[in-house]
Amino acid sequence: MNQKKTSSDDLLQDDFPYCQVNQTGFPLKRSLVFIAALILICSPLQAQDFSLFSYRTGEIMKTEDDESVRIQETQIRLPIPAIKLATSTSIQGAIGYHHADFDDKLSLLSDSPIDAFRVDIQLKHQLNDDWDVSLAASERINRNTETNSDKREVFSQIALFGEKQGSISRWVFGVVFRTHLSAPIVPIVGITRPLSEKWALDALLPGRLHIWRTIKEDQSRIGFHTMYQTQPFVNNLVYLEHRTMRVGVTGEARVYSNLFLRVDASHTLLNTLDLEFANDEITQDIDNGVLFDVALRYRIPSK
Repeated sequence: MNQKKTSSDDLLQDDFPYCQVNQTGFPLKRSLVFIAALILICSPLQAQDFSLFSYRTGEIMKTEDDESVRIQETQIRLPIPAIKLATSTSIQGAIGYHHADFDDKLSLLSDSPIDAFRVDIQLKHQLNDDWDVSLAASERINRNTETNSDKREVFSQIALFGEKQGSISRWVFGVVFRTHLSAPIVPIVGITRPLSEKWALDALLPGRLHIWRTIKEDQSRIGFHTMYQTQPFVNNLVYLEHRTMRVGVTGEARVYSNLFLRVDASHTLLNTLDLEFANDEITQDIDNGVLFDVALRYRIPSK
């Protein structure tokens, strides 16, 4: 079983910071053209797991009137192939665009839609045959147009981690720093290893845990997953964290070459808002909901 190397796509969360931002969409036709271009650009490249395009829909919370708040979220990301800086050192990155629409006004979070631009970069150094060390960073930029100003909000993430390649497993140890969170520093530990001929474990705690079962020789697979995310929100008056934990099922099928289609269905077990307003701190439990995700995944160069 091939073990994928850890990238910033794994370590730096893809959650959406809910902010008042530009109300412009990204047409579906343009998205499909962009995806086709990505496939043509990336098809000759060798691989590690990377999400090119994803779409999410479902119920994320309830309003005070017990009405469902549904979300439609699109994410497009373009990998930047690795550049070798020295014998054992390389740099690699990605750029991305996020768009989300809500079907109801969120009383604390403003009207939809939400748009954001993201840049990831990862510097990796190979210490020896067993150990790699990496520094990864992500910047997400949102334009606040509530008052038609040019103000932008920046959400930053930085990860420092080491990877150890064993005979049948791969370990990750490190720490992630994220801005606009009450607990900005989070230790991480991950493992990827086969459990049997068909079953495998892929975990990066506290963020995610997958148990996979390979069902075809082309590496198509099904499995179970648990996800935990903390989503920050800030403006001049409100500081907010939306914390969720989801469990669900996943299926992944090879479409062409190293291109895979992944489908997830999950249900929230934990769904809370932590609000700080005018020196008051409030924690509010939210009704749980169901989310559906569809993603097109590829494998980018790894040196």
